[in-house]
Amino acid sequence: MFTLKDVDLPVNKRVWVSLKSISGLGVVRAKYMTDSLGFSSSYHMGSLSHFHFGLIAYLVKKFYAVELLLRRSKFSNIRKFTALRIYRGIRYLSGLPLRGQGTRSNGNTAGKLHFKKS
Repeated sequence: MFTLKDVDLPVNKRVWVSLKSISGLGVVRAKYMTDSLGFSSSYHMGSLSHFHFGLIAYLVKKFYAVELLLRRSKFSNIRKFTALRIYRGIRYLSGLPLRGQGTRSNGNTAGKLHFKKS
């Protein structure tokens, strides 16, 4: 079992599919990493050596903001918007859509995505 950024990666899946389980790495980034390292698309995580896993871990730590760092930056941006009382921050606090969507007939989903300050 390989662990990267406190996430246990599944061993029985392909490398790029296993990397998707890390928050902040999607399909495109995972495939780009495996292609740049020269892994075949059918390469499984269980067949990796510790050296190859070390290369993947180095790439993730060096070039990508993932997991805790990504969450911290996301919430610090939200705190900044709400503290400065920017329009987007006010909409976030009230649980309304942030990016110009209408609320007359739709917009109930935004309240589920954000926290409401009551």
